[in-house]
Amino acid sequence: MDETDVEHEGYVVAGDVYDIHFTYPAKESFHDSFILSLEYDSEQFNEDDVFVFYLNEDSDEWELRDGEVSHHMIME
Repeated sequence: MDETDVEHEGYVVAGDVYDIHFTYPAKESFHDSFILSLEYDSEQFNEDDVFVFYLNEDSDEWELRDGEVSHHMIME
């Protein structure tokens, strides 16, 4: 996935774009939580300017996720 695939009205890409898929052995799944930490361009963007979005594959819509910004990283 590249920057042209992540258009969302009124927003620009502030860091790298990742396409993450989790694959588990047959009949196994992950039921715990995890923290996703992403860097952003702190020379161009302030902490109040960065957000994490998730592509809902069922609706094909980008959804805003909660995230905490600290030390030039956003964690969701």
